[in-house]
Amino acid sequence: IKKFPEKEQSGRFTWLIGRYYMKTGNKVNAIDYFNRGIKHYPDNSYTSYCRFWLHKITSADKKTDISEELLEDLAVNNPDTYHALALLKIKADKTETSLLTKQYENSRQKKNIKKMILFHTLLFIKNGYNNYNTERVKQLDSDITDQYLKISGLIKNPVYSGNYKHLLKKIELYFYAGDIDAVNREKMLIPENNDEAQKDIALALTVYSIKHKYYNYSTFYGFKLLNLYNLKENLSLFSQRFAEALYPYSFAECVNEESKNYNIKSELLLSMMKVESNFNHKAISSAGASGLMQLMPPTAKGISKKLKISKYDLIDPCISIKFGANYISWLNGYYHGQIEYMISGYNAGTGNVNKWKGRGDFKDIDQFSEFNPFDETRDYIFRIKKYLIQYETIYKKFKK
Repeated sequence: IKKFPEKEQSGRFTWLIGRYYMKTGNKVNAIDYFNRGIKHYPDNSYTSYCRFWLHKITSADKKTDISEELLEDLAVNNPDTYHALALLKIKADKTETSLLTKQYENSRQKKNIKKMILFHTLLFIKNGYNNYNTERVKQLDSDITDQYLKISGLIKNPVYSGNYKHLLKKIELYFYAGDIDAVNREKMLIPENNDEAQKDIALALTVYSIKHKYYNYSTFYGFKLLNLYNLKENLSLFSQRFAEALYPYSFAECVNEESKNYNIKSELLLSMMKVESNFNHKAISSAGASGLMQLMPPTAKGISKKLKISKYDLIDPCISIKFGANYISWLNGYYHGQIEYMISGYNAGTGNVNKWKGRGDFKDIDQFSEFNPFDETRDYIFRIKKYLIQYETIYKKFKK
Protein backbone atom coordinates (compact mmCIF):
# COMPACT_ATOMS: atom_id res chain seq x y z
CA ILE A 1 0.00 0.00 0.00
CA LYS A 2 2.85 2.37 0.83
CA LYS A 3 4.92 1.52 -2.24
CA PHE A 4 2.07 1.56 -4.78
CA PRO A 5 -0.56 3.85 -3.24
CA GLU A 6 -2.37 4.54 -6.54
CA LYS A 7 -2.75 0.92 -7.62
CA GLU A 8 -6.15 -0.76 -7.53
CA GLN A 9 -4.72 -3.67 -5.56
CA SER A 10 -3.76 -1.28 -2.77
CA GLY A 11 -7.46 -0.55 -2.35
CA ARG A 12 -8.08 -4.27 -2.10
CA PHE A 13 -5.32 -4.75 0.49
CA THR A 14 -6.67 -1.83 2.55
CA TRP A 15 -10.03 -3.62 2.66
CA LEU A 16 -8.40 -6.95 3.54
CA ILE A 17 -6.49 -5.46 6.48
CA GLY A 18 -9.70 -3.91 7.80
CA ARG A 19 -11.47 -7.23 7.25
CA TYR A 20 -8.80 -9.03 9.29
CA TYR A 21 -9.25 -6.64 12.21
CA MET A 22 -13.02 -7.01 11.96
CA LYS A 23 -12.72 -10.80 12.03
CA THR A 24 -10.46 -10.72 15.09
CA GLY A 25 -12.79 -8.35 16.94
CA ASN A 26 -10.64 -5.20 16.74
CA LYS A 27 -13.38 -2.75 15.73
CA VAL A 28 -11.23 0.37 16.19
CA ASN A 29 -8.59 -0.75 13.68
CA ALA A 30 -11.21 -2.17 11.33
CA ILE A 31 -13.04 1.18 11.25
CA ASP A 32 -9.72 2.99 10.71
CA TYR A 33 -8.83 0.91 7.65
CA PHE A 34 -12.33 1.03 6.21
CA ASN A 35 -12.20 4.83 6.45
CA ARG A 36 -8.77 4.82 4.78
CA GLY A 37 -10.14 2.73 1.92
CA ILE A 38 -13.09 5.09 1.44
CA LYS A 39 -10.85 8.17 1.54
CA HIS A 40 -8.04 6.99 -0.73
CA TYR A 41 -9.89 4.60 -3.10
CA PRO A 42 -13.46 5.98 -3.37
CA ASP A 43 -14.36 4.24 -6.64
CA ASN A 44 -12.50 0.96 -6.04
CA SER A 45 -14.91 -1.98 -6.09
CA TYR A 46 -13.52 -3.23 -2.76
CA THR A 47 -14.41 0.09 -1.17
CA SER A 48 -18.08 -0.91 -1.33
CA TYR A 49 -17.15 -3.68 1.13
CA CYS A 50 -15.56 -1.02 3.35
CA ARG A 51 -18.69 1.13 3.15
CA PHE A 52 -21.03 -1.81 3.81
CA TRP A 53 -19.17 -3.06 6.87
CA LEU A 54 -18.43 0.41 8.24
CA HIS A 55 -22.17 1.04 8.25
CA LYS A 56 -22.87 -2.36 9.82
CA ILE A 57 -20.26 -1.93 12.58
CA THR A 58 -21.05 1.68 13.46
CA SER A 59 -24.82 1.26 13.36
CA ALA A 60 -25.00 -2.11 15.16
CA ASP A 61 -25.57 -0.64 18.63
CA LYS A 62 -27.45 2.49 17.62
CA LYS A 63 -29.56 0.69 14.99
CA THR A 64 -29.39 3.78 12.80
CA ASP A 65 -30.81 3.90 9.29
CA ILE A 66 -28.54 3.80 6.25
CA SER A 67 -27.24 7.33 5.74
CA GLU A 68 -28.04 9.20 2.53
CA GLU A 69 -24.35 10.08 2.15
CA LEU A 70 -23.39 6.41 2.23
CA LEU A 71 -26.04 5.56 -0.35
CA GLU A 72 -24.88 8.41 -2.61
CA ASP A 73 -21.31 7.10 -2.52
CA LEU A 74 -22.46 3.58 -3.35
CA ALA A 75 -24.73 4.67 -6.22
CA VAL A 76 -22.06 6.91 -7.76
CA ASN A 77 -18.86 4.94 -7.09
CA ASN A 78 -19.81 1.27 -6.69
CA PRO A 79 -23.00 0.58 -8.71
CA ASP A 80 -21.69 -2.83 -9.82
CA THR A 81 -21.15 -4.65 -6.49
CA TYR A 82 -23.40 -6.79 -4.32
CA HIS A 83 -22.67 -4.77 -1.18
CA ALA A 84 -23.80 -1.56 -2.88
CA LEU A 85 -26.91 -3.12 -4.40
CA ALA A 86 -27.89 -4.78 -1.11
CA LEU A 87 -27.99 -1.49 0.83
CA LEU A 88 -29.60 0.42 -2.04
CA LYS A 89 -32.32 -2.25 -2.35
CA ILE A 90 -33.09 -2.03 1.37
CA LYS A 91 -33.64 1.71 0.97
CA ALA A 92 -35.64 1.33 -2.26
CA ASP A 93 -37.93 -1.34 -0.81
CA LYS A 94 -38.86 0.70 2.25
CA THR A 95 -39.43 4.05 0.47
CA GLU A 96 -42.54 4.93 -1.51
CA THR A 97 -42.15 5.68 -5.22
CA SER A 98 -43.86 9.05 -4.75
CA LEU A 99 -41.28 10.14 -2.17
CA LEU A 100 -38.32 8.95 -4.26
CA THR A 101 -39.75 10.79 -7.27
CA LYS A 102 -40.12 13.98 -5.24
CA GLN A 103 -36.55 13.67 -3.93
CA TYR A 104 -35.23 13.10 -7.45
CA GLU A 105 -37.06 16.15 -8.83
CA ASN A 106 -35.84 18.32 -5.93
CA SER A 107 -32.26 17.20 -6.61
CA ARG A 108 -32.74 17.98 -10.29
CA GLN A 109 -33.94 21.50 -9.54
CA LYS A 110 -30.88 22.08 -7.34
CA LYS A 111 -28.65 20.46 -10.01
CA ASN A 112 -27.17 18.13 -7.41
CA ILE A 113 -25.86 15.39 -9.72
CA LYS A 114 -24.84 13.03 -6.92
CA LYS A 115 -28.30 13.05 -5.38
CA MET A 116 -29.92 12.76 -8.81
CA ILE A 117 -27.93 9.58 -9.46
CA LEU A 118 -28.88 8.21 -6.04
CA PHE A 119 -32.62 8.74 -6.39
CA HIS A 120 -32.55 7.66 -10.03
CA THR A 121 -30.87 4.40 -8.94
CA LEU A 122 -33.36 3.83 -6.11
CA LEU A 123 -36.30 4.40 -8.48
CA PHE A 124 -34.74 1.99 -10.96
CA ILE A 125 -34.30 -0.74 -8.33
CA LYS A 126 -37.86 -0.20 -7.11
CA ASN A 127 -39.66 0.00 -10.47
CA GLY A 128 -37.30 -1.38 -13.10
CA TYR A 129 -37.38 -0.15 -16.68
CA ASN A 130 -40.12 2.27 -17.70
CA ASN A 131 -40.47 5.52 -19.64
CA TYR A 132 -39.63 7.61 -16.60
CA ASN A 133 -36.35 5.72 -16.21
CA THR A 134 -35.38 6.55 -19.80
CA GLU A 135 -36.34 10.19 -19.26
CA ARG A 136 -34.21 10.45 -16.10
CA VAL A 137 -31.13 9.03 -17.82
CA LYS A 138 -31.34 11.80 -20.41
CA GLN A 139 -31.54 14.39 -17.62
CA LEU A 140 -28.35 13.27 -15.90
CA ASP A 141 -24.93 14.82 -16.51
CA SER A 142 -23.83 14.06 -20.07
CA ASP A 143 -20.26 13.41 -18.92
CA ILE A 144 -21.63 10.46 -16.95
CA THR A 145 -24.24 9.15 -19.36
CA ASP A 146 -22.80 9.76 -22.86
CA GLN A 147 -20.94 6.45 -23.16
CA TYR A 148 -23.80 4.49 -21.61
CA LEU A 149 -26.25 6.02 -24.06
CA LYS A 150 -23.81 5.35 -26.89
CA ILE A 151 -23.60 1.61 -26.14
CA SER A 152 -27.38 1.35 -25.71
CA GLY A 153 -27.80 3.10 -29.07
CA LEU A 154 -25.31 0.79 -30.77
CA ILE A 155 -27.06 -2.30 -29.45
CA LYS A 156 -30.29 -1.04 -31.05
CA ASN A 157 -28.70 0.23 -34.29
CA PRO A 158 -25.17 -1.18 -34.65
CA VAL A 159 -22.61 0.92 -36.53
CA TYR A 160 -19.19 -0.56 -37.19
CA SER A 161 -16.23 1.78 -37.60
CA GLY A 162 -13.32 -0.58 -38.26
CA ASN A 163 -12.02 -2.25 -41.42
CA TYR A 164 -13.65 -5.66 -40.89
CA LYS A 165 -17.30 -4.96 -41.72
CA HIS A 166 -17.32 -7.60 -44.46
CA LEU A 167 -16.16 -10.23 -41.99
CA LEU A 168 -18.84 -9.27 -39.45
CA LYS A 169 -21.59 -9.80 -42.05
CA LYS A 170 -20.13 -13.20 -42.84
CA ILE A 171 -20.13 -14.13 -39.16
CA GLU A 172 -23.86 -13.50 -38.85
CA LEU A 173 -24.49 -16.12 -41.55
CA TYR A 174 -22.86 -18.69 -39.26
CA PHE A 175 -25.21 -17.66 -36.45
CA TYR A 176 -28.14 -18.30 -38.80
CA ALA A 177 -26.67 -21.72 -39.56
CA GLY A 178 -25.98 -22.45 -35.89
CA ASP A 179 -22.30 -23.05 -36.66
CA ILE A 180 -20.56 -21.64 -33.58
CA ASP A 181 -17.27 -23.34 -34.46
CA ALA A 182 -17.21 -21.24 -37.64
CA VAL A 183 -18.03 -18.09 -35.62
CA ASN A 184 -15.07 -18.78 -33.34
CA ARG A 185 -12.82 -19.45 -36.30
CA GLU A 186 -13.77 -16.28 -38.17
CA LYS A 187 -13.46 -13.94 -35.18
CA MET A 188 -9.86 -15.10 -34.72
CA LEU A 189 -9.05 -13.25 -37.97
CA ILE A 190 -9.65 -9.90 -36.26
CA PRO A 191 -6.42 -8.58 -34.66
CA GLU A 192 -6.45 -8.33 -30.86
CA ASN A 193 -4.27 -5.19 -30.87
CA ASN A 194 -6.80 -3.21 -32.91
CA ASP A 195 -9.11 -1.49 -30.38
CA GLU A 196 -11.73 -0.36 -32.91
CA ALA A 197 -11.89 -3.80 -34.48
CA GLN A 198 -12.26 -5.43 -31.04
CA LYS A 199 -15.12 -3.07 -30.19
CA ASP A 200 -16.76 -3.94 -33.51
CA ILE A 201 -16.52 -7.70 -32.96
CA ALA A 202 -17.74 -7.42 -29.36
CA LEU A 203 -20.71 -5.32 -30.52
CA ALA A 204 -21.50 -7.61 -33.44
CA LEU A 205 -21.38 -10.79 -31.37
CA THR A 206 -23.54 -9.20 -28.66
CA VAL A 207 -26.15 -8.10 -31.23
CA TYR A 208 -26.11 -11.42 -33.12
CA SER A 209 -26.33 -13.40 -29.88
CA ILE A 210 -29.39 -11.45 -28.74
CA LYS A 211 -31.04 -11.93 -32.12
CA HIS A 212 -30.31 -15.67 -32.37
CA LYS A 213 -30.65 -16.47 -28.63
CA TYR A 214 -27.08 -17.53 -27.93
CA TYR A 215 -27.29 -16.56 -24.27
CA ASN A 216 -23.76 -17.59 -23.35
CA TYR A 217 -22.35 -15.32 -26.06
CA SER A 218 -24.59 -12.32 -25.40
CA THR A 219 -23.54 -12.02 -21.77
CA PHE A 220 -19.87 -12.78 -22.47
CA TYR A 221 -19.48 -10.25 -25.28
CA GLY A 222 -21.79 -7.72 -23.63
CA PHE A 223 -19.45 -7.55 -20.66
CA LYS A 224 -16.44 -7.47 -22.98
CA LEU A 225 -17.99 -4.42 -24.66
CA LEU A 226 -18.27 -2.74 -21.26
CA ASN A 227 -14.60 -3.44 -20.56
CA LEU A 228 -13.51 -2.12 -23.95
CA TYR A 229 -15.38 1.13 -23.27
CA ASN A 230 -13.97 1.17 -19.72
CA LEU A 231 -17.43 1.47 -18.19
CA LYS A 232 -18.72 0.22 -14.86
CA GLU A 233 -21.73 -2.06 -14.88
CA ASN A 234 -24.53 0.37 -14.04
CA LEU A 235 -27.78 -1.17 -15.27
CA SER A 236 -29.81 1.92 -14.39
CA LEU A 237 -28.01 3.81 -17.17
CA PHE A 238 -28.41 1.16 -19.87
CA SER A 239 -31.35 0.37 -22.11
CA GLN A 240 -33.38 -2.66 -21.13
CA ARG A 241 -32.25 -4.40 -24.32
CA PHE A 242 -28.60 -4.22 -23.34
CA ALA A 243 -29.34 -5.19 -19.73
CA GLU A 244 -31.15 -8.27 -21.05
CA ALA A 245 -28.08 -9.13 -23.10
CA LEU A 246 -25.93 -9.03 -19.97
CA TYR A 247 -28.54 -10.90 -17.90
CA PRO A 248 -30.62 -12.95 -20.35
CA TYR A 249 -33.88 -14.63 -19.38
CA SER A 250 -32.58 -17.79 -20.98
CA PHE A 251 -34.56 -20.96 -21.75
CA ALA A 252 -37.63 -19.06 -20.49
CA GLU A 253 -40.22 -21.80 -21.03
CA CYS A 254 -38.30 -24.39 -19.01
CA VAL A 255 -37.30 -21.87 -16.32
CA ASN A 256 -40.88 -20.69 -15.83
CA GLU A 257 -42.27 -24.22 -15.75
CA GLU A 258 -39.80 -25.54 -13.15
CA SER A 259 -39.97 -22.34 -11.13
CA LYS A 260 -43.72 -22.88 -10.83
CA ASN A 261 -43.40 -26.64 -10.20
CA TYR A 262 -40.96 -26.18 -7.32
CA ASN A 263 -42.18 -22.82 -6.00
CA ILE A 264 -38.82 -21.09 -6.35
CA LYS A 265 -38.07 -17.74 -7.96
CA SER A 266 -37.28 -17.87 -11.66
CA GLU A 267 -34.74 -15.10 -10.99
CA LEU A 268 -32.92 -17.40 -8.58
CA LEU A 269 -32.75 -20.18 -11.16
CA LEU A 270 -31.36 -17.73 -13.73
CA SER A 271 -28.84 -16.28 -11.25
CA MET A 272 -27.53 -19.73 -10.37
CA MET A 273 -27.36 -20.69 -14.03
CA LYS A 274 -25.30 -17.59 -14.76
CA VAL A 275 -22.83 -18.39 -12.01
CA GLU A 276 -22.66 -22.11 -12.72
CA SER A 277 -22.31 -22.19 -16.52
CA ASN A 278 -22.91 -18.69 -17.85
CA PHE A 279 -25.78 -20.25 -19.85
CA ASN A 280 -23.57 -22.72 -21.71
CA HIS A 281 -25.75 -25.84 -21.68
CA LYS A 282 -22.82 -27.95 -22.95
CA ALA A 283 -20.49 -26.92 -20.11
CA ILE A 284 -18.58 -29.71 -18.35
CA SER A 285 -16.29 -28.83 -15.44
CA SER A 286 -12.92 -30.43 -14.66
CA ALA A 287 -14.63 -32.16 -11.71
CA GLY A 288 -17.27 -33.68 -14.00
CA ALA A 289 -20.23 -31.36 -13.28
CA SER A 290 -22.44 -30.99 -16.35
CA GLY A 291 -24.94 -28.71 -18.01
CA LEU A 292 -26.53 -25.37 -17.19
CA MET A 293 -26.84 -26.12 -13.47
CA GLN A 294 -23.48 -27.96 -13.25
CA LEU A 295 -24.76 -30.94 -11.29
CA MET A 296 -22.35 -33.68 -10.30
CA PRO A 297 -23.23 -37.19 -11.60
CA PRO A 298 -24.00 -38.70 -8.13
CA THR A 299 -26.30 -35.76 -7.29
CA ALA A 300 -28.05 -36.05 -10.65
CA LYS A 301 -28.45 -39.80 -10.19
CA GLY A 302 -30.15 -39.30 -6.82
CA ILE A 303 -32.50 -36.69 -8.28
CA SER A 304 -33.34 -38.93 -11.23
CA LYS A 305 -34.40 -41.73 -8.87
CA LYS A 306 -36.57 -39.33 -6.88
CA LEU A 307 -38.21 -38.05 -10.09
CA LYS A 308 -38.41 -41.57 -11.54
CA ILE A 309 -36.54 -40.53 -14.69
CA SER A 310 -34.35 -43.45 -15.75
CA LYS A 311 -32.86 -41.93 -18.89
CA TYR A 312 -31.59 -38.36 -18.92
CA ASP A 313 -28.89 -36.14 -20.36
CA LEU A 314 -27.70 -33.16 -18.30
CA ILE A 315 -26.61 -31.40 -21.49
CA ASP A 316 -30.32 -31.07 -22.31
CA PRO A 317 -31.16 -27.55 -21.01
CA CYS A 318 -34.62 -28.45 -19.70
CA ILE A 319 -33.41 -31.58 -17.92
CA SER A 320 -30.61 -29.63 -16.24
CA ILE A 321 -33.05 -26.92 -15.17
CA LYS A 322 -35.56 -29.51 -13.86
CA PHE A 323 -32.91 -31.36 -11.84
CA GLY A 324 -31.33 -28.11 -10.60
CA ALA A 325 -34.71 -26.70 -9.54
CA ASN A 326 -35.52 -29.92 -7.69
CA TYR A 327 -32.24 -29.74 -5.77
CA ILE A 328 -32.60 -26.01 -5.01
CA SER A 329 -36.14 -26.64 -3.76
CA TRP A 330 -34.92 -29.38 -1.44
CA LEU A 331 -32.10 -27.17 -0.10
CA ASN A 332 -34.54 -24.31 0.37
CA GLY A 333 -36.76 -26.50 2.52
CA TYR A 334 -33.83 -28.04 4.39
CA TYR A 335 -32.52 -24.60 5.37
CA HIS A 336 -35.99 -23.08 5.97
CA GLY A 337 -35.65 -20.46 3.26
CA GLN A 338 -32.28 -19.05 4.41
CA ILE A 339 -30.86 -18.31 0.99
CA GLU A 340 -27.21 -18.00 2.08
CA TYR A 341 -27.21 -21.53 3.53
CA MET A 342 -29.06 -22.88 0.51
CA ILE A 343 -26.61 -21.30 -1.95
CA SER A 344 -23.64 -22.55 0.09
CA GLY A 345 -25.12 -26.04 0.20
CA TYR A 346 -25.46 -26.10 -3.58
CA ASN A 347 -21.82 -25.06 -3.97
CA ALA A 348 -20.01 -26.77 -1.10
CA GLY A 349 -22.43 -29.46 0.10
CA THR A 350 -24.73 -29.57 3.10
CA GLY A 351 -22.09 -31.37 5.20
CA ASN A 352 -19.76 -28.37 5.04
CA VAL A 353 -22.55 -25.87 5.65
CA ASN A 354 -23.79 -27.76 8.70
CA LYS A 355 -20.23 -27.97 10.05
CA TRP A 356 -19.73 -24.20 9.61
CA LYS A 357 -23.07 -23.46 11.25
CA GLY A 358 -22.29 -25.81 14.12
CA ARG A 359 -19.10 -24.02 15.06
CA GLY A 360 -21.02 -20.90 16.01
CA ASP A 361 -18.26 -18.61 14.69
CA PHE A 362 -20.66 -16.18 13.01
CA LYS A 363 -22.70 -13.48 14.72
CA ASP A 364 -25.16 -13.16 11.84
CA ILE A 365 -25.78 -14.26 8.26
CA ASP A 366 -23.62 -11.45 6.81
CA GLN A 367 -20.67 -12.73 8.82
CA PHE A 368 -21.41 -16.28 7.67
CA SER A 369 -21.19 -15.05 4.06
CA GLU A 370 -18.12 -12.84 4.53
CA PHE A 371 -16.03 -15.20 6.63
CA ASN A 372 -16.98 -18.41 4.89
CA PRO A 373 -14.00 -20.83 5.11
CA PHE A 374 -14.14 -21.53 1.35
CA ASP A 375 -13.20 -18.51 -0.78
CA GLU A 376 -15.04 -20.03 -3.73
CA THR A 377 -18.25 -20.39 -1.71
CA ARG A 378 -17.92 -16.86 -0.32
CA ASP A 379 -17.65 -15.47 -3.87
CA TYR A 380 -20.50 -17.75 -4.99
CA ILE A 381 -22.87 -16.36 -2.36
CA PHE A 382 -22.19 -12.73 -3.26
CA ARG A 383 -22.37 -13.27 -7.01
CA ILE A 384 -25.72 -15.05 -6.85
CA LYS A 385 -27.24 -12.49 -4.47
CA LYS A 386 -26.01 -9.67 -6.73
CA TYR A 387 -27.46 -11.32 -9.84
CA LEU A 388 -30.72 -12.00 -8.02
CA ILE A 389 -31.21 -8.28 -7.31
CA GLN A 390 -30.35 -7.44 -10.90
CA TYR A 391 -32.64 -10.07 -12.42
CA GLU A 392 -35.53 -8.97 -10.19
CA THR A 393 -34.97 -5.37 -11.30
CA ILE A 394 -34.55 -5.97 -15.04
CA TYR A 395 -37.58 -8.22 -15.41
CA LYS A 396 -40.10 -6.44 -13.14
CA LYS A 397 -42.16 -5.43 -16.16
CA PHE A 398 -41.89 -8.89 -17.65
CA LYS A 399 -43.09 -10.55 -14.44
CA LYS A 400 -46.13 -8.26 -14.29
